Amino acid sequence: MIWQDTTITGTNTYRVIQGQAQVILSVTRNVSSTAGGTQRSDTTTTVNYTYDGNGVLSGATGDVRGTSGSQVFNDANRNNVVDAGEMIWQDTTITGTNTYRVIQGQAQVILSVTRNVSSTAGGTQRSDTTTTVNYTYDGNGVLSGATGDVRGTSGSQVFNDANRNNVVDAGEMIWQDTTITGTNTYRVIQGQAQVILSVTRNVSSTAGGTQRSDTTTTVNYTYDGNGVLSGATGDVRGTSGSQVFNDANRNNVVDAGEMIWQDTTITGTNTYRVIQGQAQVILSVTRNVSSTAGGTQRSDTTTTVNYTYDGNGVLSGATGDVRGTSGSQVFNDANRNNVVDAGEMIWQDTTITGTNTYRVIQGQAQVILSVTRNVSSTAGGTQRSDTTTTVNYTYDGNGVLSGATGDVRGTSGSQVFNDANRNNVVDAGR
Repeated sequence: MIWQDTTITGTNTYRVIQGQAQVILSVTRNVSSTAGGTQRSDTTTTVNYTYDGNGVLSGATGDVRGTSGSQVFNDANRNNVVDAGEMIWQDTTITGTNTYRVIQGQAQVILSVTRNVSSTAGGTQRSDTTTTVNYTYDGNGVLSGATGDVRGTSGSQVFNDANRNNVVDAGEMIWQDTTITGTNTYRVIQGQAQVILSVTRNVSSTAGGTQRSDTTTTVNYTYDGNGVLSGATGDVRGTSGSQVFNDANRNNVVDAGEMIWQDTTITGTNTYRVIQGQAQVILSVTRNVSSTAGGTQRSDTTTTVNYTYDGNGVLSGATGDVRGTSGSQVFNDANRNNVVDAGEMIWQDTTITGTNTYRVIQGQAQVILSVTRNVSSTAGGTQRSDTTTTVNYTYDGNGVLSGATGDVRGTSGSQVFNDANRNNVVDAGR
């Protein structure tokens, strides 16, 4: 248990009403940072109080202005060591309004609306969200509950190499935006409204509309008897999809209706650890199950990522692997009539095993090396394949994917008919 201290400085402006000095304006600045200095906050809360002719408090209005930020690891030289200058600040601008009600002679916040606008140092990621909280009080003016939601957008720039020259030309960095909608459920613990359940939906698509995603992340928070965050559990549910080319008429031209959606069902669990008062994901296990619109291709893979953090709660690395199967239907012309007869479309399944190597760039764990082995055979065992695909990904200084190189190594084989005795019959061993 560590202390996170806040320095408070403020001024109160008074007016004498009915012989009493009453506060009419309160301006309070709160400056805080974590013990390791990797998180900081500097906000100023302003409250204007109003009184009736008898000097009784009748209302209040107020706002919040300031910034908050956290340091993230940007491994610029890719040596997996935090060198000088590789811890960069990711700052957020905070603006908000508070609505008050006078209860038992006290001005209590009944509605808080806070907007947070942030971007990474290189300007390749952005976020603009508004959090609304409605507070309720009992007849004695004691906080009894709260409800709230989150609305906004986030986005990141991705490289779209339109002219395929492997160079980032003008207009080839496009925004992939996400619409955020969520609800927060609160519980009053030690007089504070604490979030115990967060449900957030993220809906995104690329600029050209060829990729889409709709996921909901749920996090359940637990607190000890003193209202200190002690743990969290969560899961992810949703779908993602991309358009793929299905050359139905085999003319090598993208005709109307030949771009079909390949959708993926996403289910996952996140394991958290509380570090520096924040619930951080330390283990992510995500299952992706997909098939094409016509049902001729299928995939079922599970991706596991283990995240590591330094003593200050800053993401410092990650390791992971992929396990699963994929398959596609292939034509087996058993009766050799060049017609797809019943039972002649058979599944060719592939067993997938792989490892991913990550590097922290702009505070995000990015895959820099993917090594995947695919072992497959047809249903009848007449074809087999064992290949390993290696992909090396490169990113620019802002953590945007800029290119990739890779290779494939392995073997494949098929059984063929060797009519050694020339009787046109498949004999044993032939």
